[in-house]
Amino acid sequence: MGQQHGAKDFAPLLVAMRNATKFGVDGDDVAKRAAVYEAYGTAFRDAWERNRSVVFGAEAIDYAASEDVDGGVDGDAILRDLIGVLPRDATAKSSECPDGRTAVLIAHRLPRVEHLVSLWHQLRRGSQPLSDFVVLDLINYGFMMNSLGLTAKFLEKGLPVVLINTEDATRRGLLATNVVACDVLGVPCNNATKTIRAAPDLAIFANKRANNEGMDLDRRWLGGIDDILNKFDCRFWHLLLTAELLEVLPLRRIFDSCGKGAQDVLFPFQALSRK
Repeated sequence: MGQQHGAKDFAPLLVAMRNATKFGVDGDDVAKRAAVYEAYGTAFRDAWERNRSVVFGAEAIDYAASEDVDGGVDGDAILRDLIGVLPRDATAKSSECPDGRTAVLIAHRLPRVEHLVSLWHQLRRGSQPLSDFVVLDLINYGFMMNSLGLTAKFLEKGLPVVLINTEDATRRGLLATNVVACDVLGVPCNNATKTIRAAPDLAIFANKRANNEGMDLDRRWLGGIDDILNKFDCRFWHLLLTAELLEVLPLRRIFDSCGKGAQDVLFPFQALSRK
């Protein structure tokens, strides 16, 4: 929006939306939440009215994939509020912009089990081993890995989605963030190396925790878990392959393991908890 913002600058907006569904709408929280919505909405509108693009993101957008209404996190309500904060004509369709002026970018991390390990590093309690996290806690946080379910939710709202296969970028020695900048946002780049011409030495520091203390599952177990997670992703196979508003960069590998009956696979975190 005309200037570079910090990595967590947009997280408070999503946290406020999550808490609106989790903790209700009583007391001072209502006014505080309204103030957060208004602050971000005003910033978005001001930039939009100056004919500038608005680009923002936060890991907390994953909460929009949650379906745990009984547990207090209503993904549909979060998505509704998120769209409501955007400038009104940003999502409107017209003859000049038949798909609207808003595009959603979602990263799909492969292998899927690497995403699981990353989630364990982020959310585990103390030195909690991975096996314990999978059995006891993953069912509460699994929606954070449900990038294809999140894709489907945005598509249901009529918003175009670009789904990035981050493994492909890594395999080619490219930064996934630069692929987004070059191929999606149209930043001038070197097409071969996907380096940004205005900042060729720009370094991106990923939010990773490399401590593997508590990694008590061997390759065989991790491979089996990866198979279960891939089969769950296949529930979205037919929907996403026929979605007109979806672009996948690139399509290969995401649905390699899918086939007949794939849409009937159990919710994976329940299956993992029974292992």
